Amino acid sequence: MSRQDALFLLIKSLSPGEKALVRQIEQKEAGYLALFDLIGRQAEFDERKLKKKLQSLGHEINFAYAKNYLSKHILRTLREARNGAGVERTVLEIQILMERKVFSLAGKMLLKARETAWEEERWSHFLELTQIELRLHMQEGGDVDSSIARIQAINAQRSIARAKLNNLGEYEDLYALYRPIVKRKQIARNERDLELVQDFGRHPLLLQDAAADSARALRMQLYCRVLIHLYQGDFVQAHQGIAGVLAHFQRHAFLLDDFPEDYLNDLLRHGGMQLHFGQIEAVQETLQQIRAFQRERNIHGAELFDKYYRLLIGMCIQTKDATRLLSEWAQLREGLDTHRVTLPPASRITLMALMARFQFEQGNLGEARIVLEEILADAETGVREDVVSLARLMLVFIYSEKKDHELAEAASRAARKYLARREQLFAFERRILHFFEHFADVADSAKELGAYQKLKSDLTEIFKDKLEANVLSIFDIMAWLERRIAQLGK
Repeated sequence: MSRQDALFLLIKSLSPGEKALVRQIEQKEAGYLALFDLIGRQAEFDERKLKKKLQSLGHEINFAYAKNYLSKHILRTLREARNGAGVERTVLEIQILMERKVFSLAGKMLLKARETAWEEERWSHFLELTQIELRLHMQEGGDVDSSIARIQAINAQRSIARAKLNNLGEYEDLYALYRPIVKRKQIARNERDLELVQDFGRHPLLLQDAAADSARALRMQLYCRVLIHLYQGDFVQAHQGIAGVLAHFQRHAFLLDDFPEDYLNDLLRHGGMQLHFGQIEAVQETLQQIRAFQRERNIHGAELFDKYYRLLIGMCIQTKDATRLLSEWAQLREGLDTHRVTLPPASRITLMALMARFQFEQGNLGEARIVLEEILADAETGVREDVVSLARLMLVFIYSEKKDHELAEAASRAARKYLARREQLFAFERRILHFFEHFADVADSAKELGAYQKLKSDLTEIFKDKLEANVLSIFDIMAWLERRIAQLGK
């Protein structure tokens, strides 16, 4: 995907509430507002069309200057909105009172803010507030002994806060180090991969209980452990771990306030595990939880769209409820176009892979082909290699089923070339690669039937390995092979 304009990306990332704040521009600045609205309506950034439309609306403005001004206005609006609530706002207000020598009120606000920062484990803010408290104490004066005792008490708490902040940082660093590895491959492919994540699991931070007295650190520790279970394909432990993370969120409301998108992602993971274990009624409840959380928190945009529809598509595929998803297909396509820019590449590709699988299994090969080609057009190096591989393989199967041998061979060559460049392949990918390499030599239906039967037999053995079998959650190649063999056997 080509690199997008920065202002375009910024505008597309705004929630409806944030857009409303940005649009509060003075009448004399109507040209900037028009530019804001025009960019918001574009699916792809087109500077030429924007300039032409602005001129037709009577706005004669310097385009480069207008973009720069609008970018700064959006950032200023977001900054002011963020400072408008919570501890950050309180810190600012206390500092204002200190500057104006209103020490008594500053002291009262400081005490409450400090307690809140400690309870919600906002260690950076706590350190900032206690630094102000030390300054305030210096202004108030008092006898030497009581002053020293009070300063010692404040410093003791600051020492604890610094230690907790450092401990949290170590967990965050550990999670940040391993998440890209897991994000790229999603699941271990071989023993080397397993050794990598097992080494991760032996890290002292994951073996100790030091995070237990910190809600924020424990959250990161739980996330690291869930990553390990998912990567190893240990879905029983992963399911329990994700349930534990959700319960942890519920016990600590301030985590929900700070990380609503993470909570949504955990609901999606939870629903995915419920699908894996066939708990369809529980999946329905999780979908309702996602919608309820959306209403409660007034969450909109790409994150909500992605989480809800990925889980819904997965459920419709597993329950074979085509009617429900087909009734929302136009809405799904519209949402994908709207959020294409702001959806993370891995999320976008995974969502489209599920869409392609659904249409493929419904026999809507044309629609499935369109989605698969969109995946390949959008694919970025290193993003969901497993899904991109499957997209290429599915295209070959589609052309084969449509008996378009020329396109099937072209897609087969492209798939073989892509797979040959990969660092590591699943065993099932190597077997299919071998199948494609010899597919062109199959001249009659009897030999074609035999080739497919041999492929099915070999894959049956390969998929006894749980790491290999995980691909079936994205594309059930075995079900398709059974249908294909039945067609050829008629």
